[in-house]
Amino acid sequence: MSTIVKYPLDLSGLNPTNRVTDESIIVPRTTGRHFAPEYGPFYADTMRVKTLPGNVQLTPGTDFECLFIYEELTRRSGLAVTAVVSILNPALYGTMELEYQTVGGEFSTSVSVIQQLIENLEIDNRAVQWDDILNKPVTFTPSPHLHHVGDLYGMEDVVDELVELRYAIQQGNDAVLAQLELRMNQLAVSNATMEAGFQDLQMPGSDFLIAGTPAWVLANTTWDGGSMGDGNVEYTFDGGVMS
Repeated sequence: MSTIVKYPLDLSGLNPTNRVTDESIIVPRTTGRHFAPEYGPFYADTMRVKTLPGNVQLTPGTDFECLFIYEELTRRSGLAVTAVVSILNPALYGTMELEYQTVGGEFSTSVSVIQQLIENLEIDNRAVQWDDILNKPVTFTPSPHLHHVGDLYGMEDVVDELVELRYAIQQGNDAVLAQLELRMNQLAVSNATMEAGFQDLQMPGSDFLIAGTPAWVLANTTWDGGSMGDGNVEYTFDGGVMS
């Protein structure tokens, strides 16, 4: 089983315990010639790269360079701390070996080892039936939240009118504003008339209904008593008489 190697924090760049050796990388011929060492940030001056086989040492600044400086660690240690090695010489490719001094501490976790440990876990990916879930609540109360008015059912016309109103105000369109004002006044009058009529219907002894009253009003009216018919038949409501 893979084990996670943790190096102690070394801000001197000299601790022999933090020396990483024999770390292999494979350098392609063209793209992807940049590498992050296995154990995190390292002291740039300590990086050594050599070819395998042959053990030919690469020259810093000519064959490779260290990139992505860690500002905080550089400030704390007083030494250049970087994160990436870039192979510059296009004639060099294939298997190479790194040797470097890692900073360690919380910066030294091996990413590849963690990935291997996750892959080794016996994760159960089988589907679970809803009825097999225990202790689930009967209902799920939603937390307080807001909805855009355009998402509410039945508000489409209102939203459209508001959009037109905003557009008319922004554009200074007097004709559109006049049409909107006329429409709103018509709606106000219509609503006031209906409200007054229904208030009269609810009054005992009301004689609001007369011959020829629309059927929808009759169908939606609660009668206190009496009878109703056609022509000159009398209608009696709470003692009131009308024909």
